[in-house]
Amino acid sequence: MADASSSGRFGARFQGFLYGFLYATVRRTFLFVTIRAWLKNLPLFLALFMLLWRWPMAWPIVMVVLALILRLLYWKAKRDNYMRFVTESDQQPGDDAPAVVDNHKVALRATGVFSVKDWEEFMLGRPADYWRVPMGDHAVMVQYSPGRFLYQFIRLGAIEAIEAGSLFHGRQPQKALAVTFLTSWGPESDDVDFMFYAPSDEDNRSAIRRKMFLAFEDESIRASVWRNLLRDGSQTT
Repeated sequence: MADASSSGRFGARFQGFLYGFLYATVRRTFLFVTIRAWLKNLPLFLALFMLLWRWPMAWPIVMVVLALILRLLYWKAKRDNYMRFVTESDQQPGDDAPAVVDNHKVALRATGVFSVKDWEEFMLGRPADYWRVPMGDHAVMVQYSPGRFLYQFIRLGAIEAIEAGSLFHGRQPQKALAVTFLTSWGPESDDVDFMFYAPSDEDNRSAIRRKMFLAFEDESIRASVWRNLLRDGSQTT
């Protein structure tokens, strides 16, 4: 997390652009090898080539240092989930923002851990749908691939904190909400009632704390979802 000062946002914008580039190299391949592997190892191959051909020692040293820097960048990017979230000073939605109608799906982009019964995956900026059921539970359905979806469910009263801010990943920051909550949904959880899009009440496993980021293109939609989450949260920041 970071504040929303001018210097903080400039640094976050650069970091988001860098993380977006690094994440793209993780997912793309060249000659059946990820571009990340090429970038991390090519300087070492060049250093070996320079040593064999008796280049001045300074050049192999530069290549080795470059390889170390790239490894450090990838390590930090992965630790930060290839994104940065900067909180805003105003932590309340507009007074005129209407809550989202129950069972009405809202399109957004979601970041966090999403699951089905036997599998869970960290998803970054994936297309998703959010909705609230009349009993007060919240659901997010994320598109893993065409026709395949992962889920996250938040039960009534399980929200611990909601923060408004900007999510930096790639070229353009997005208005977002960071939601901290407790959940037992995931692999080995009890069955889920998909008719009502809510977890089974019989799931008594110990809840774990997670954070999910919801990004929006429209500020009014963010405010409406924000108000939905606020009325069900146990506390906010």
